[in-house]
Amino acid sequence: MAFLLASPGLTTLPYHFAAFAALLGFALLAFAYRQLPTARWNSEWLFLALAGCTVLVWRWPALFWTYPFNIDEGAFVACALKATRDLAPWRGFDAGSSGPLNPDVLALPALFGADITFFSTRLIGICLLIAAIYALYYIAKWTEGDDVARLAIVPPVTFFAFTRARDFLQYSSEQLPIFLTTIALAATVYLATRARTKRSRLIACAVSGLALGSVGFAKLQALPVALAILVFLVAVIVIRGRSTSRADTWAQLGTLVVMLGLVPGLIALSLWKTGEWQYAIEFYLGSAATYVAGGERIGPGFLFASVASYTIFLVCALVVIVVIAIALRGRSISAARSSISVVWAFGFLVVYLFVIYLPGRAFPHYLLLSILPFSYCVASVLGLALKAGFGKGRQLLVAGGIVAWFVIPPLGFALASPNQYFLYFFSEPPLPVDDRVVAIAHYAPPGERVAIWGWMPHFHVLTQTIMATRDHQTGGPMLPGPGQARARERYLSALRASPPPVFVDAVAPGSFGYKDRATQGYQTFPELAAFINENYVLKEDVEGIRIFVAKKR
Repeated sequence: MAFLLASPGLTTLPYHFAAFAALLGFALLAFAYRQLPTARWNSEWLFLALAGCTVLVWRWPALFWTYPFNIDEGAFVACALKATRDLAPWRGFDAGSSGPLNPDVLALPALFGADITFFSTRLIGICLLIAAIYALYYIAKWTEGDDVARLAIVPPVTFFAFTRARDFLQYSSEQLPIFLTTIALAATVYLATRARTKRSRLIACAVSGLALGSVGFAKLQALPVALAILVFLVAVIVIRGRSTSRADTWAQLGTLVVMLGLVPGLIALSLWKTGEWQYAIEFYLGSAATYVAGGERIGPGFLFASVASYTIFLVCALVVIVVIAIALRGRSISAARSSISVVWAFGFLVVYLFVIYLPGRAFPHYLLLSILPFSYCVASVLGLALKAGFGKGRQLLVAGGIVAWFVIPPLGFALASPNQYFLYFFSEPPLPVDDRVVAIAHYAPPGERVAIWGWMPHFHVLTQTIMATRDHQTGGPMLPGPGQARARERYLSALRASPPPVFVDAVAPGSFGYKDRATQGYQTFPELAAFINENYVLKEDVEGIRIFVAKKR
């Protein structure tokens, strides 16, 4: 498999051989592992390895796409680059409503001397999703059994492997919360079903508490999910406490409280030391509340009409759920535990859907939050059906049908939809040279501090330069409003305190968000214009992007 680590230009034959080999092995072990030779020994690790390999191999070409899939992806990587210089949240960088943990995670390659790029960022995102899929597997295993657990992760594996939508290929702010909440839920289910010793119970509480305490600093939008899991976890501790000692129960609750407050405590300590309390409250909590308040009503059609690959996944999941529900009519359900798991599976799905609709924005990447909940609902109703005798004597046929149902439609759609990112990987066609990036790189070598006026954070990524301020975009000081004066004061103070060698006015027709130089250019901020004109000289005007270099330099 070493050839998969090749650069773009890899021939299609070895790639597709590896991709289909991983998919075939994963599909076979998903439904027929008892009939395969591997059933003689523990095939679980092989199955999980093939699941992860299937996602990674099919997604591999998209990792090499040079440019951001979404403007947010550029912002995350730019903040991660800045985190290598100043890790303090909201002082070194402001990642918006996603919180500081996303850039922190994306900055991990720097610990090993590797570059922080779109490639490393997307690879980290895929690893987070694969880890969440593994957690879903164990949730299903501990509640529904091995057979259902293998089928439970077929829908998310095929969705994440075959999707070619930009919103799902990018690193988005949902991937870290998906990982954290699914890990927390897995630890809670382990505590409820498998933890037999005091040590294992404390470890489960610690893992769940640490993950839940981190969610609010990964994405505020996911806090209701974290709260629901926390309530579930406390209920498990209290109920299990009836069969253990009171000291054991209090030890679990104490461990949970300590680990729940660990990340918030460290961030609070940082804010106290850096004096950024007011900024964090105003621009993280306050702006998030304003963001939600400014949303619009979104109908149920958002789930079905946003992205074709998601619609295929959703329809497949709903068809299985409805068919099983119809098949179970009139059957006596004796497995009370399975019935309960169905109730809480759909309960958590409702919470996730609430979180998706809460901001009132029809952003397709929000739908990522629902992939694992829908998949577990499929697993829970399937487990209930098997315990009720559905498909008795034909388990292999039923399992094979489930696997084929979640593999063939998304695979067929993916193969029938040519994608420029995959074509670039295979044939290495010349991409248009971005003269703006070339010009910035000419004056700012990698590692140089650069201030960018506008909303083009990926310029930092493509040139490997560092944000001169904590802002990855300058909408605050640029746009009229009640907070504009304070935002301008903060921005200009940061530039005056440590003038960067290069200043770029990225307000231009080809830019994202802000395109009108006359009404949004740096000169519309008189104090900033005076500072730039006094300390910088205009070197180039490339496609509307103005590049200034410090006179002292």
